Amino acid sequence: MNIKFGQAVPYDIKIQASKNNGYIVTVGCGTFVFENNESLIEGLRQYLDDPKKAEEEYNKAWPATTSSITFSTGPGVYCAP
Repeated sequence: MNIKFGQAVPYDIKIQASKNNGYIVTVGCGTFVFENNESLIEGLRQYLDDPKKAEEEYNKAWPATTSSITFSTGPGVYCAP
């Protein structure tokens, strides 16, 4: 078995459960709110599968932001740039 060491994604990811069954996710210095488990898992899957693509989609969806934080948006996801 070959183990490759290195950073998996460009930013740290922190997940905090909220008191209303949702999640607050911090990716680098960007904050995202997910309404439920399904949207959280889908958003993380998209980001972990291809961080660069997720960043491009985020920047298209939120062109007015100056943040370089990445994440793809979808149903149940709210960004707080």
